[in-house]
Amino acid sequence: MKIFRAEPIPEFIDEHHWRRSTHKGWVIVRAENEDKARSLVAIEFGFAPERIPGQELPVNPWWSHASFTELAQTEIEDAGYTLDGEEEILNKES
Repeated sequence: MKIFRAEPIPEFIDEHHWRRSTHKGWVIVRAENEDKARSLVAIEFGFAPERIPGQELPVNPWWSHASFTELAQTEIEDAGYTLDGEEEILNKES
């Protein structure tokens, strides 16, 4: 497993796509790869918002408007995370 830090890309945080997320801060997630990490976060925090007439239907921002960075071993150890275990969200910004 790998551990990723996901966070909104600052220049996109005010876009209407972020209406599709219940969380707009950083997230730490353990997953096999980046695609699975994106999927876990998108499922956990995404929802279908009300459609606004005349506005493009928003996409889940965790797929296209967030960066995912794999943590280095030292960062993992310093934070007390482990690579062993199920794919899951380990922590998030309050």
